[in-house]
Amino acid sequence: MHEPVPRSTIPYQLGRFEALSLRRGTGGRFTDGMRRLYYDTVLHTEDVLRLLIKTVGVDRCLFGTECPGVGPSVDPATGLSMDNVKPMIENIEWLERGGSQEDL
Repeated sequence: MHEPVPRSTIPYQLGRFEALSLRRGTGGRFTDGMRRLYYDTVLHTEDVLRLLIKTVGVDRCLFGTECPGVGPSVDPATGLSMDNVKPMIENIEWLERGGSQEDL
């Protein structure tokens, strides 16, 4: 039995998981399985949010909230709650203008 993969690590470890799926020789790719899941956007940093969208596609991301969750923390650089993803999403310009993920 395989241990479940913590989904929050997937974008960072994608290459390893993809290589393992190819070594198994089952014909399935790890990334194909990722496209069957939906992902929460509460990731606390814009860079990680961009990586998630680039990795799985915007159509697999759901606007999420951190309530209940670990609780909000305020970013001293911005004065905003780190779980406030609305400004992060608004900063991804290609989402607003209907561009493609390659624009990331």
